[in-house]
Amino acid sequence: MKPRIVMVGMGEIGQALSAVLKAAHADISAWDICPGKVSGQKSLFEIVPRADYLFFCVPSWCMPAALTSTTPFIHKNTVVITVSKGLQQETGETAYDLLARTLHERQPIALVSGAMLAEELLGGLPGFGVAASTRAEVRARILDLFKRSHVHLEGSNDVRGVSFAGVLKNVYALGLGIAHGLKWGGNARAKFAISAVHEMERLLPIFGGKRQTTYGNSGAVDLVATGYSPFSKNVEVGAMLIKKRKTPPSEGLVSLTPLMKLLPKREQGQFKLLSAVHRVAIKGESAREVFDSLLKQL
Repeated sequence: MKPRIVMVGMGEIGQALSAVLKAAHADISAWDICPGKVSGQKSLFEIVPRADYLFFCVPSWCMPAALTSTTPFIHKNTVVITVSKGLQQETGETAYDLLARTLHERQPIALVSGAMLAEELLGGLPGFGVAASTRAEVRARILDLFKRSHVHLEGSNDVRGVSFAGVLKNVYALGLGIAHGLKWGGNARAKFAISAVHEMERLLPIFGGKRQTTYGNSGAVDLVATGYSPFSKNVEVGAMLIKKRKTPPSEGLVSLTPLMKLLPKREQGQFKLLSAVHRVAIKGESAREVFDSLLKQL
C-alpha cells in the first residue's frame, strides 16, 4: 500500500518534495492557503485524518497558523514533519519546539533539514538531508519513506543541533549575500563560509546541540549549498540589504532578532560574523563599513 502523504504549503519546497515522493510511489494530497494553488483542493478535514505523514512546508512565520488549522484533524499515529528553518519571533522556538508544544506528547514528530534546494530537486538532482527526531522509530519511518528517492537522508537524534544548524545556516547565507553584493571575490567569500562553519561549531552547544552536527547535511553541507546558490532567498535578501531597500522576509532575516535574544550578551562579541550580519540586517549599520572591518579580521 502506498504511503499517504499530506503536504501543507505548496511553495517551492512543498512542490519539490511532493514531486520527489510521488516519483517514489507515494500517494500525495496537498493543501495551500492561497486559493487556486492546488487544483481540485480538498479541505483539511478531508485529507489530514487519513495521512500517514503530514509535512508542514511553510515558512516559520506561517507555522502557528498552519498548526492551528490542522491540529484538530491529525491522527495520533501520523508522523508530523516540518521543514522550516526559522525561529518564532516572540518565543524563539524552533519549528520542532512548536510541534512538541502544540501536539500531543505521544505524537510522532520530526524535522527534515539539509541541502535540498527546491529548484534542484524539481530538476531531478540529488538532495542531502537529515531526519531528526528524539524517537528512533520515527527516524526509521522517514528514512524508509525517502529511500527510493533522490533525496538522501541520514537520521539524527540531535534535534536541537539540526534545528539550530538550519537557523544559523540561513543567517550566514545572509552574510554571504551581503559579501556578494559588496563584490567580495570567491576567495573572500570562501573564507567567510569556513569562518561561519567554525562559529556554528561553537554556537550549537550553546543552543543545546552537538558540535559534530555542524559538519553534517544540515550544517556545513547546507550552508555551502545555500550560500553559493543562485536560487537562495537569503543570499538575495543579503545583497538587497546593502542598499537598505525594503526586503521580503526570509528565514535568516526573521530569525536574527530572536536568535540574538537566545544568545547571552556576554557571548555575542565572540561571534564576529554573526554580530556583523546582525549589525547590518537589524541595526541598519553600513554594510560596507561593517564588512570592510570584518574582512580584516578573517
